[in-house]
Amino acid sequence: MEPRWAKETCRELLCCNRCHFRCPGAQVSSPNEEQAAVNFLDGSCLEKVSEPVPISPVQKKRNGWSFVQLLDQRLLCPHLFSWTSLVDAVQARTACTCWHRLSAEQRWLELCVLNGGVVRQQRLKLWRQLTAVEALEAGWCRKLGVQSSEDAFNALLQQPLSQSKISEIERDVHRTYPTHERFCGEEGAVGRRELSQVLQAVVVAEPNVGYCQGMNFVAATLLIHADSIQEAFWLLLALLEGYHFRYVFAPGVPLVPLRVSQFSGLVQRNLPHLWRHLREDGHSLEIFAHQCVLTLFSYSLGPDLLAHVYDVFFLLGWKAVFRIGVSLLATLEDQLLNMDLEDISHYLHQCKRHLKLGSGPVAIRTLLRFEVSSSSLEELESAFQLERFKAPEIRCGSWSESSTLNLDLLASEPQPRYNSSEAYSSITSALKAGFSMVDTALDYHNQDGVGKAIADSGHPRESIFVETKVPGCGLDPSMKNVFDCYAGTKKDLETDLKLLNLSYVDLVIVHFPPISSMITRSCNNWSGGCQMVRAQWKAMTEFYTEGKARAIGVSNYCPSCYQCLEAMDNLTMPMVNQVQFHLGMGTDPSGFVSYHRAKGIQLQAYSVLANSVTHHASSEIVSGNLTTSIGKAHNKSAVQVALKWVVSQGIPAVTKSSNFDHLQQDLDLFSWNFTAQEKQLLDAHSTPKGSPSFACARGEAAEVLV
Repeated sequence: MEPRWAKETCRELLCCNRCHFRCPGAQVSSPNEEQAAVNFLDGSCLEKVSEPVPISPVQKKRNGWSFVQLLDQRLLCPHLFSWTSLVDAVQARTACTCWHRLSAEQRWLELCVLNGGVVRQQRLKLWRQLTAVEALEAGWCRKLGVQSSEDAFNALLQQPLSQSKISEIERDVHRTYPTHERFCGEEGAVGRRELSQVLQAVVVAEPNVGYCQGMNFVAATLLIHADSIQEAFWLLLALLEGYHFRYVFAPGVPLVPLRVSQFSGLVQRNLPHLWRHLREDGHSLEIFAHQCVLTLFSYSLGPDLLAHVYDVFFLLGWKAVFRIGVSLLATLEDQLLNMDLEDISHYLHQCKRHLKLGSGPVAIRTLLRFEVSSSSLEELESAFQLERFKAPEIRCGSWSESSTLNLDLLASEPQPRYNSSEAYSSITSALKAGFSMVDTALDYHNQDGVGKAIADSGHPRESIFVETKVPGCGLDPSMKNVFDCYAGTKKDLETDLKLLNLSYVDLVIVHFPPISSMITRSCNNWSGGCQMVRAQWKAMTEFYTEGKARAIGVSNYCPSCYQCLEAMDNLTMPMVNQVQFHLGMGTDPSGFVSYHRAKGIQLQAYSVLANSVTHHASSEIVSGNLTTSIGKAHNKSAVQVALKWVVSQGIPAVTKSSNFDHLQQDLDLFSWNFTAQEKQLLDAHSTPKGSPSFACARGEAAEVLV
């Protein structure tokens, strides 16, 4: 019979063994095992063996060569093994003596992190190790001439910061995790103050990055899980410097378009059914992807689960963002496949309420179900860079009988993206067909072909209405702050005019609000957004005053953008706003039409056949029962019915075509009229759905939905 001490020693060793072999995150089941878990974490289980358990040469050999294999088999085992034999005790002691050496190997660290096995007590140590915070702290201590990282943080915090920047930060602090105990109510005053201090110190340390909405949620998550305000600050600074997040949060968010494009590409590859459904319904993944990137999933996941997400992010970097983002959509796929555009947008924005992921370890394994390789990301990056140099569509049109600005641009089918030669051919055909308006853009990269077609047409310059666009600030990474936005817009306007080889244009518009509004879904949710809107409009107004444009306008602007402009002195309001508008959206979608009429701003419609994302006409429009039957009654096509309905609302229509027959059909919209019953049916038609602008959010004056 074994002596009593041997039984107790074996029992404790076996408890340690169960800690080694347990499924990461599993709960302890007995006081002995709980104590063993504590001993295991600090390595003191090695000291608990009062007398070594004898190990025979055979056992040494067996345990020596098979230990790694044994751990591979049992580390992720979903249940715990029975512990009754001395052999188990021998294996347990082998685990105790070898574990700390093996746990230093990268693959064991990865297994632990990727299976949600990081315990709370060890998390900060792991984060500091993975982010190389110590080296960062040492560098700043040398730079500031102080002895400790705490002194360095305090030194940064004491440096002056403009009141406008502080106010901007404070506004967002009060909207960050408003129900979390760390930041809620009177008890959360300390947490809110600490969050504000972290953000202010980061702005001082990284003045070229500044503050961007989204940074507040990342900082708050770090603050919740770090031991101190200083630790949260250094981790956030490490994230900016070591994970390229400085280019995510910098003015114009220059890295975000690439990450969004890569994310969309991975969704297309891994979730093809969902991808097709979203595209067919005209939904863009940009807003969801922006939220994932800029807040590191704070819109989608709770703070407790975010701790495990940050474990994985600090280990894998950007691959973690893509794997988790795609997995989130996969989890919601069944519900999304049964929703339309508007429901999808709201559901994704509030997906935190709908996710059922279980506990941390279970959830993190669910959220890492998809693999993402470096080669696939490089391939998607190459495709993104190539896409930026491709020539988007050129669009041609005719005068409208229903528009005071004569901005009606009509066609019947989407075309491939045109290079300069194709643009020349398309415009030449359109002008011959009787069109007298050209709609183009600097960021279509085919302006030389457009200008040549106008010059070679033989038409007097005054008889052709030329509309062009310059990109919103942030598309070009060089427009990284307000001053660059103003100077860059001035340069773009002059470049556009030069490429078109014209002395003036009839209308120039800003193609879209600043890129930052895509995540905030509002131009004025952060001061930098309003500043960029005003800087760009100042350049536009000067171009107009100089006589180089007969009219100026915007595209995809929403009420918040106009509110930014209204603070300007001697304001010339936009004369046109080009937005998505098509049959199925109703006569006044979310109050957008009436809002602009009250402002005296002429709306102009793009994507008049729906699906601005895919550039493919909606089957509901081109072959739907309603448009087809009304078309037959008038001997017209379904497309003509849809286009006539748009212009009958007093909204000029912009689309594209290179088919000469279609161009001629587009001109035949005013020789016939709808009956009162037909008009009533078309006005009430509710599919396909759409939203006027991707940049607007619920709660604005026009209550426009993204």
